[in-house]
Amino acid sequence: CNTAMKQTVVSLLSTEKDTRISINEDLVAIIGSGNLGRALASRIAKAGIPFQLGSRSIGKTKNGIQTIGVGDAMKSCNIIILAVPFGVIDTLPLHELDKGKIVIDCSNREAKCKPDQMSQAEIIQAKVSTGVDVVKCLNTLSSYELEQTVHGQKQVPMAANSQKAKEQVKTLVQKLGFSAYDLGSLEAARQQENLPLALFPQWRKPFAVAVLMWIFFYCLQFGRSYLCHRNQVGWYPNLWMNGEPSSALTNMLLKDIVKAFDGQALNLLAACYLPGVLAAYLQLIRGTKYSDFPTWLDSWLLLRKQLGLLMLMAASIHACYYCLLFSNPDNFALPWNHKAYITAGVLGYALAVILGITSLPSVSSTLSWREFRAIQSVLGWICLVLCSLHSLLNAMYPPGEGEMYNIFTWKHCYFFSSEQAGLLLPTLTFALKLPLVFPCVDFRLTRIRNGKVFGPLSGWTGLRICGFELNLHE
Repeated sequence: CNTAMKQTVVSLLSTEKDTRISINEDLVAIIGSGNLGRALASRIAKAGIPFQLGSRSIGKTKNGIQTIGVGDAMKSCNIIILAVPFGVIDTLPLHELDKGKIVIDCSNREAKCKPDQMSQAEIIQAKVSTGVDVVKCLNTLSSYELEQTVHGQKQVPMAANSQKAKEQVKTLVQKLGFSAYDLGSLEAARQQENLPLALFPQWRKPFAVAVLMWIFFYCLQFGRSYLCHRNQVGWYPNLWMNGEPSSALTNMLLKDIVKAFDGQALNLLAACYLPGVLAAYLQLIRGTKYSDFPTWLDSWLLLRKQLGLLMLMAASIHACYYCLLFSNPDNFALPWNHKAYITAGVLGYALAVILGITSLPSVSSTLSWREFRAIQSVLGWICLVLCSLHSLLNAMYPPGEGEMYNIFTWKHCYFFSSEQAGLLLPTLTFALKLPLVFPCVDFRLTRIRNGKVFGPLSGWTGLRICGFELNLHE
């Protein structure tokens, strides 16, 4: 009898042991089979990481991934990714998680988190048992970004109270093809959850600059068109065509708007290269590259990509408008400067398109630093030269007898001509750039950028021409 009882107890214990779900520390559980959950599963599968996809709907997803129950997935894995809206968090068995598990919260908010308000990750941390670590991560990645095969090493923020948990999540993020950076404790998740809610924070300043620049050029166009006639100030709303007056104010709806983009595009392009020139002068004066730039210059340098893309938009509007207007059937009858003006404009715009395309992360990530620098620097300066020639040649119509070229005349009262205004910032940029290409100056500046430190009078004993250096001191 005793032997039979012992066998029964052993049998019950064995049955209980067999029904328990074993924990695999290499497995990653993804909770949620929506767009984000499926995208995460595909990315993790491509990285060769074993995973379980937990869902309320057990079966196969649209991309053929088998799902299991939410509870089973959470119990069987050491790292659990919550790819569900925050509103359904209370329906998950978070209180049943064992000590040592890591929960990754990638949920996002509908409204900004205030400084004195708990983040969603902190709320989840309060719901789990002691010893379970919550890490705020992956909330800045969209389903689209996760489904891309290109590993662009996008930086992904994370926040947690456990350094050990952050190290494990960092390793997982790196395997997925991204780079994780630490924001600090879980309290920093309040700031992190606000990141996806930001509306173009890096575009506000360059957009404001572009808008103010466009308003400036529009005011000049308005003054030339309606406030000045034959160098006389007044109000001139009408044009005379075939001896009859015609309202010129209708041009305000098209021509004047588009004309403002002409000078704006060229000056925005110059604004991309002028801060680099100013930075070079500071390095020459200081004799080192290891001192910080002034705040205003550092901010300007960081805005160059956005300014360049806004320039491309303005140049595209300008190009489309004049392509529609230009319908001369006899191009061979055009004067030489008009032919050269068109050629310079077309080539300059083509280079501007190349600059815009290569500034995109998906393209720039495929280029080496030398290739990227050659395109953005060398081709960029060539683009600025061609676009400046485009504006200059447009004002170089053959003058009448005893007259000067339009670029050198002042015939719009107090207002610059469109070509003169367009060349304001490019002229300043070229004037400052020219001394930097002198062989002795280029030699010293290149040495400084390579890490050398010079005094005010040292470092000038050399020449650099077209990349070839000659050190006269040696």
